[in-house]
Amino acid sequence: MKNMLKIIPIFIVTLFMFNCKAQDSIPNPGDNILDNNINKFVGTWYWADNGNSFKIILKKENILFTSANIRADRLIGFHQFIQNNIIIEDATQYSNTNYTDKKSTILGAGVKNEANLISGSIRHLTKNKSVHFEIQYIDPTHIKLTELKNTPGIKVNLPGKPPYDRSISLPQDIILTKQ
Repeated sequence: MKNMLKIIPIFIVTLFMFNCKAQDSIPNPGDNILDNNINKFVGTWYWADNGNSFKIILKKENILFTSANIRADRLIGFHQFIQNNIIIEDATQYSNTNYTDKKSTILGAGVKNEANLISGSIRHLTKNKSVHFEIQYIDPTHIKLTELKNTPGIKVNLPGKPPYDRSISLPQDIILTKQ
């Protein structure tokens, strides 16, 4: 009888766990996931300080992810980084292209349950890698680049390519103003 009293609560908890449903469903092929929350991030954003500047141009696109046959709203973008009045990285000349042209250096999306946050990756052109970013919406004319960090995983040095560089020279923890 004592063993039965111990087993009943375990059984009830187990049954409860299997009957719980996630709040978000897994998208099915053919789904189109819309995200109007990211509209406020669209535009040209700029930061400058003592001969250094960082400009990002963000556009919203409804992208088809062919591997899953799912469409989803995403932010694509292009950045320019100037250090000591010298252009270090610049992809802004491609800002009239689309995701399928593969010229963008930024790909981002809204963060679940965080209406004022986007995350994604920026191609750090001079380092031959992508870095993870988080951008926080402050108000209609300001956003904050709160985080840049290396993506996790094993880094492989390919023949003829420079060795992997863990450093990030792009500015971070900066407030950008809408232009």
